[in-house]
Amino acid sequence: MFEKKKYIKKGTVTICGSSIPYEGITENFPICDAAGNVDASMFTFSYIRSDITEAAGRPVLFAWNGGPGCGSLFVHMGLLSPMRVKCGKGTDLPQTAPFELVNNDNCLLDTCDVVAIDAIGTGYSRLLNPDAKSTYCSTEKDAETFIRVMRAWMTAHDRWNSPIYIMGESYGTIRNALVAEGMFYTPVADTAGGPLHVSGVIMLGSALDYGQEGFPIPRDVLNLPSIAAANWYWHPDGKGRLADYVQECEEFCYAAYLPALAQGHRLGEAEKRQIAKKLSDYTGYSVEKLLEDDLKVDIMQYPARGMAHEGRSIGIYDSRFALEKVKDPGTYDYFTDDASNVFSMPVFTVGFNGLWKKELGIDIEEEYVELWNGAEHGWNFKTQRSPMRSLENAMHRNPNMKLMFGVGYFDMLTTIGWVHYFVNHYDLPADKVFQSYYESGHMPYLSDSATMKLEEDIKNFIRA
Repeated sequence: MFEKKKYIKKGTVTICGSSIPYEGITENFPICDAAGNVDASMFTFSYIRSDITEAAGRPVLFAWNGGPGCGSLFVHMGLLSPMRVKCGKGTDLPQTAPFELVNNDNCLLDTCDVVAIDAIGTGYSRLLNPDAKSTYCSTEKDAETFIRVMRAWMTAHDRWNSPIYIMGESYGTIRNALVAEGMFYTPVADTAGGPLHVSGVIMLGSALDYGQEGFPIPRDVLNLPSIAAANWYWHPDGKGRLADYVQECEEFCYAAYLPALAQGHRLGEAEKRQIAKKLSDYTGYSVEKLLEDDLKVDIMQYPARGMAHEGRSIGIYDSRFALEKVKDPGTYDYFTDDASNVFSMPVFTVGFNGLWKKELGIDIEEEYVELWNGAEHGWNFKTQRSPMRSLENAMHRNPNMKLMFGVGYFDMLTTIGWVHYFVNHYDLPADKVFQSYYESGHMPYLSDSATMKLEEDIKNFIRA
């Protein structure tokens, strides 16, 4: 049974030396089936600047994480909240309590209001009709529910005349594409107030290939620049600037590596060895291993194997983090054994549950669900068209729509090469597409300096 809940906290945040008042609002919205029966309850966390007398025209940024099956906790507490988790350099995160919250010095509230949304089954959002589980565990239905809750929020807060921006991370970038297209027209849009355009879309850790097949370029080629970035971080001597080194690697990928892989067994031994030597420079693998593997470099194996000879395993979500080498690389789990997860997850868990929840005055006894594995629940990735085609459609319908890709150099899960592939192979207007790069990982806000830069880039993107 659906029960409306709403909690309001008044506060101030200091942004670039100025004190800005806001309301922090936690509330839920019903998600109904075609007959009007409530299937689910979805929670939102809103931060609304409170000294604005006329909100019409003030942008609203709706944001979420991915998974599928990840709550908005990370983008919420790492980037959007007036108080965010203390990250420092990112790599010096404490693993055990006590943890701290710090003032979000470059908080977005001087530019826009923000709303973090938890997907059904995550955060405090819950499926209330168990029989509808298979219905909501799908890419298209998931996007539909987010459209529904966004429109409900806009009605509740009288923000239909505000420019709408959306931001998703990881799987959330797939959701971005379908929401951007679906806000204009889907059965949801048609019955809930008519077509509406999104002003801008922000992609963090772009996973637009997730669940998709049929890419003509080998993944080894697209992933190598991010492996090179990891190698640069741990062995920077003689490699110059990070950005230059990664660009050099990408040029090698298309000029030499891709043609070599395309030749297969036709590739001569001398040329094969030459390619292997260059790959060795970028990866740290021995030439002999690379020859044995036919020049293939599996990025999913790299965290456990790439630097095992140096006694370490590194994070696939953020290769700046390291633990002792995995005793049995064959049993490595890229989530539970991942160095970056081991360091970062507790900070966010305690940051919300132990600190910020109390500040917001949330009186909910249920545990905040950070993660559940959508794949294990039979998630249906099928869509009418690929997410990139949905994005093309949205930008075609709205020539003024802007698109921003935020890329962490040290993200080996959703890599730099993939972003460049998306931009170069789809019909996206060049003057509306912006790319920003951060010396961080899958969560580019996982260091104070990267967070400040990301926030400034988002502000400039919205203001442009």
